[in-house]
Amino acid sequence: MARGAGRQYQLYHNWGAAASEKLLRIFNAAGIPIYEGYGPTENSPVICVNRKQNNETYFGTVGPPIDGIAVKLAEDGEILVSGASVMQGYYKHPELTAEVIKDGWLHTGDIGTVIDNRFYKITDRKKSYSKPAAENTWRPSLSKTR
Repeated sequence: MARGAGRQYQLYHNWGAAASEKLLRIFNAAGIPIYEGYGPTENSPVICVNRKQNNETYFGTVGPPIDGIAVKLAEDGEILVSGASVMQGYYKHPELTAEVIKDGWLHTGDIGTVIDNRFYKITDRKKSYSKPAAENTWRPSLSKTR
């Protein structure tokens, strides 16, 4: 199975929607190492990621923070991030920037927990929002096919 899936790669990362823990375990047991990570666009590109080395994998989580990133949970469980990779702000939208960056911390809008004081798990969204560039985003429901 691993050979057919492209064994030349040492590992694969899953970003975006969470993979099931069971599926991750099956692929890893079959010799296809897949690890989850996390990082919204506003923190280009990574906050946390599971790693193959140094016992830095905890299936069902997005892993520990990468070097140079500070992560903490707000009282309501929202994941807050600080570091050089956090955006400076939304282009020409200072009011939106002020909503998500407060006292140097990016408020991700994601709710999470911490396992073993280092592995972060995304559990929910605090609220849904659309990013400033949404008016320029292709919307399949508005397009026509011939």
